[in-house]
Amino acid sequence: MQLIIDTIEQGRIKLQLLEGAMVVGKSEKHTQKISESLLSEIEKLIKKQKIQLADLKKILVNPGPGGFSATRTGVATANALGYALDIPVGIWPGGKIKKIILPVYDKEPNITKAKLLPPTRGRQRGGGRGTKITKTSPNPRPTSLGRSPGGRASSQPSRKATAGTARGEE
Repeated sequence: MQLIIDTIEQGRIKLQLLEGAMVVGKSEKHTQKISESLLSEIEKLIKKQKIQLADLKKILVNPGPGGFSATRTGVATANALGYALDIPVGIWPGGKIKKIILPVYDKEPNITKAKLLPPTRGRQRGGGRGTKITKTSPNPRPTSLGRSPGGRASSQPSRKATAGTARGEE
C-alpha cells in the first residue's frame, strides 16, 4: 500500500492510497491550516480504508514547485513518516525513491531584515501587565530567609549577610 501526499496548492490537501496501480482511497480537503490538518487527514483516510500505518510500504510526495509553507509541510510530513515507519519515500509523480525529499518552491524566499520595533511605554511588547524580564541565575532554587537551598524550611537561622556581619561583627 502506498500513500501519496500532495500539498503544493495553497489551501488544499490531496491524499491517495494506492494498492499497486489502483486507487483504493482518496481524500481532498480545502483548508488554510494545512500544517494543523495534514496528519489528521491522513489518519482519517487510513481508518476509512480499515488499514494501519504499518500497512504502508511506501510514501510518495509532490515536492513542488509550490508555496513555501504548504509544500514544506507536505514534504516534511512525508519524510518524518517514512523515517518513523522505516519505509521508502519517493517523489510523486514519478516514484523516484530518495533517502530524503527536498521541497521545490515556486519562487525565491522573501526574507527581509528584521524591523526595529518602536519603544513602548510602561511595559515590554507582548509581556503583559507587570511582567518583568530578569536574568535567571544558573541555580534557580530558592534561598530566601528561613529556607535551605533545597527549598525546605530550616531550623538554623539564615546566614544572610547584614552590614554587621559583612565587617566580621556578629
